[in-house]
Amino acid sequence: MLNVMVVDDDYLVRQGIIRVLPWETFGMRVVSEAANGLEALEKLPEQPIDLLVTDLAMPVMSGLDLIRKVRQDYPHIHIVVLTFHHEFELVRDALRLGVIDYITKVELEDDRIAQILQRVAERIGRAPRETAAETERERNAWLTDDAVDTLFCVRGDRKSWVLLDASRTDGDAGGDVIAPQPDGAHPLDGIRVRWRGVRGMARDVLLQKLELYGEHVLFYCADRETRHCELPVDRLAETRSVPRDELVKLGLEWSSMAWLADDAHFDRLLERTKSLSLPAAHLEQMLYMAVEPWSGMPEWPKLRPDDGRRPLLWEDWVERLKAYRRSVLGHASRRAYSPEIVASVLRAADMVRQNMRQELPLTEVANAVNMSRSYFSRCFRDIIGKTYQDYVRDVRIEHAKQLLRHTQRSISWIAAESGYPNERYFSRVFRRMTGLLPRDYRRRHRNGQQSHLWSPNT
Repeated sequence: MLNVMVVDDDYLVRQGIIRVLPWETFGMRVVSEAANGLEALEKLPEQPIDLLVTDLAMPVMSGLDLIRKVRQDYPHIHIVVLTFHHEFELVRDALRLGVIDYITKVELEDDRIAQILQRVAERIGRAPRETAAETERERNAWLTDDAVDTLFCVRGDRKSWVLLDASRTDGDAGGDVIAPQPDGAHPLDGIRVRWRGVRGMARDVLLQKLELYGEHVLFYCADRETRHCELPVDRLAETRSVPRDELVKLGLEWSSMAWLADDAHFDRLLERTKSLSLPAAHLEQMLYMAVEPWSGMPEWPKLRPDDGRRPLLWEDWVERLKAYRRSVLGHASRRAYSPEIVASVLRAADMVRQNMRQELPLTEVANAVNMSRSYFSRCFRDIIGKTYQDYVRDVRIEHAKQLLRHTQRSISWIAAESGYPNERYFSRVFRRMTGLLPRDYRRRHRNGQQSHLWSPNT
């Protein structure tokens, strides 16, 4: 058994994780818990810990500072980040410190509990062992044919797979399987899949693989017109191998504005995203999080979660992203700017986000995108919805807020990381924009005025 410590400042979240996740099924047990990084460090010497699960945003000592200390003093401990205030750059920092995985709020809310620990166990190299009874049952239930038919069923929030009799033909499946779905039905409900290459596989093993990974595969290959498809069973292993740092890299690419104006870049990004076959919940959170920093700019259309029109298939996401691009570019075209000018301005906006720690004179940025100073200034204001100077300031202040919430670094360090020459000037700008000095903003956040969204009772 692997000994686990769970660290989170929200008591209900912490207890929910301890009680709800099937730890023992995957060879783990929770033996310790803590409300912040400092308390965790005090408890670590009390007993051996193999796996540390920690939130990023906590009072007293943040998750990132705890990870740094654990990596130094307890290098053998595996670490998983529990992130509710999800931000790609911070997650990337955690991965660089040696974190093996991260768990997101969406996973806990979206009935994917078993997948979380399955994934963590695989990364540690401790997949659950089969009991003798399970081995015997599987030995007596091997599949003898090369293909097997299955049915995917959705009933409310419950999703399940049914193995159909291999002797039945497509016609025997009945009209309820291939008939058009009623209005409001989940598009995956009633899809029949024939899996090839299953000979010699135990039925229980196939059902387990389907339960853990099958929905992800269907999400990308299904459409609303086809109710029957045939896939190799190897597809069920694909979602296991997506490195978490690849997910972060992908999110950073989506957070760039380049895909908005560059058709070829957009198509490549769609293809790469589909090839990784991210679970639907991961994909949803990644995309909304990636565009969140800039999708709410004045006069810009917004890309926001909409439970009433939630994308249920990959093709839905493609259409939603295409529609969002059309809206953004349509806003620019109403100002009578060419696609080339729009692309140049978006490239300049990306340059600011990627180089905020440096001096960013308007003239130099305009030159970098081959535009005159005055014309660039006017185009930037019309397309982005705010002046260049205001945009630079807002990007820096938002970055500073993230650092204040997620780290214990000094105000002077945060000022420098956010592109300000000194702490005094930074504090003055920060107070003008937020109504609070940086230290007061940090204190207010640490005092719990920002609450978690998930608890075991929701």
